[in-house]
Amino acid sequence: MPSGLSIAEKKGILLNYFVGWSKVFPQAWEDTRHHILIKNMGISVISRLFETINNMIQSCFKTDQPTQQNFEDVIRKLFMGATITLADGQVADLDWSSAKYGLWSNGKGKNYYTRQLQQIVSDNKYKLLG
Repeated sequence: MPSGLSIAEKKGILLNYFVGWSKVFPQAWEDTRHHILIKNMGISVISRLFETINNMIQSCFKTDQPTQQNFEDVIRKLFMGATITLADGQVADLDWSSAKYGLWSNGKGKNYYTRQLQQIVSDNKYKLLG
């Protein structure tokens, strides 16, 4: 984040980021019994993506204070309908299901899924331009 922002502005950007995720994946955000998005693993993974996604938005939208809608639009374009390769080699929809992702909630699993999502960002960043 730009160094000239106040703490309140930085908190607002972080809130916008997490609200963006909640809007794109509402079921995973609300249903913690069957999804890992707002459990330790999911928060760890999406937190690691913040800087990359924030920088993309700053470049794309020419703003140093991305809105919740900016984050929602970018997260939707990058991840809605995306598939990832699970740790066991199976390809699955990115739906944050505990049944699919929960068994790999250790550090190794978090790193693995972070790399998977970073690859999705890398492979699809040009979707933001069109």
